[in-house]
Amino acid sequence: MSQAARTASASGAAATTTSLAPGAALAAFGVNLLARVTPPPPPGDAEQTNVFVSPFSVFQALAMVQVGATPPDADGVQSAVAAEFRTVLGLDLSDDATRTQFRTLGAELTTANGPVTVLVANSVWAKGVGDDGGAVKPAYVAALKRDFNALAARLPTSAAPINEWVSRSTEGKITNLVDDAVVADPLVRVLLINAVYFKGAWRRKFDIERTVEARFHSGGGPGGDGMPCMMMSMKAKMPVVRMDDGGVAVALAYGNATSDMRAVAYLPPIPTPGAGAGAEAGARAGERKFGAAAGTAAAAARAMTPAAWAELSARLSDGRQEQQVHLRLPRFKVEFGAADLTPSLRAMGLGAALDRSGGFLAMSDDPNLHLSAVIHKAMAEVNEEGTEAAAATAAVMVTRSMPAPPLLVSFDRPFLFFVEHAASGAILFAGVINQPGSGV
Repeated sequence: MSQAARTASASGAAATTTSLAPGAALAAFGVNLLARVTPPPPPGDAEQTNVFVSPFSVFQALAMVQVGATPPDADGVQSAVAAEFRTVLGLDLSDDATRTQFRTLGAELTTANGPVTVLVANSVWAKGVGDDGGAVKPAYVAALKRDFNALAARLPTSAAPINEWVSRSTEGKITNLVDDAVVADPLVRVLLINAVYFKGAWRRKFDIERTVEARFHSGGGPGGDGMPCMMMSMKAKMPVVRMDDGGVAVALAYGNATSDMRAVAYLPPIPTPGAGAGAEAGARAGERKFGAAAGTAAAAARAMTPAAWAELSARLSDGRQEQQVHLRLPRFKVEFGAADLTPSLRAMGLGAALDRSGGFLAMSDDPNLHLSAVIHKAMAEVNEEGTEAAAATAAVMVTRSMPAPPLLVSFDRPFLFFVEHAASGAILFAGVINQPGSGV
């Protein structure tokens, strides 16, 4: 898909429920998720915390949930949960062509490209698989195996096997995603888990001899002493975009010339003195084209839109934007979570999936099954060699009450027995069984 097409698709993400191309859907979802997860800038010079998520991992986990949404009724009307997922994710995975495109994108991302590694793993952990009311339907598990290459396993009695699987799938970078309390909850029926691992070497590495101790001004501007950091440095020709509001974005390629993986770093303009929440609101109202608001990174993230990101990405892909740059980028290591993303996802439009009954009848016949939590954990380390990052997401499906045990009907005392032609009601045989006989 061309960059122009991706731009057009992402631009319309907020206004339509039409299924997007998977790449455009992931881009729009990623921008919207970051905007909701990022807390508002604190007042004054208060310290701001790091935010780091993997929209890809969250998207994968939610896509597995979406597959279990109640299918359309006899008139072809989508269930509220299915329609909601289609809007939030921008994809309709009930469509065969969309599922094929989704699988193709996954294959493209995980195809080795020079010194770049992308590992993706999915799993479903269920209390039971079968056709009885409280169990997960075999057809649903089969769909996850087919479309997500998901491992299917029985929900264990402790979190250890799940966390071990996540750790193996992320090269040991993500540990303790879920705790024993989640697994031990008698209402939990299914855990749907994605794990993703990325390791990419810069196409042009930073010279470690040029890395020096410097100051990082967490307030966004040059004032104050700042905090110490190790600042990497490079002079090279690279894609760079200077925004109308004074913000600057650069792209750094990973791998060899055949790799499409790149890092994008955006530096907001220097904050306006005294600007705060009002400036952020102004940015959302369109006063700043890219939404840098007061110049803080948090305000920029919260104000960013899929259309603005699509435009920036397209401009960075335009060969005419390359120029000689003296880049200074700090080494950093960031960890996020484990955190429950449901408040952010609710703000993005997931409500029925969290609240409504009967929303997941393609997953289970239990009408009370619903999405309870989306637990996310992520990390990244950036240095002179490149970037290593990993994340995992667990979507927790619970029922609202313990399912009633199966009705025990034990014919261990005298009973009546009939052979009937149900269509006409004719009784062919009838009897009273008082002694079944021990030798039968």
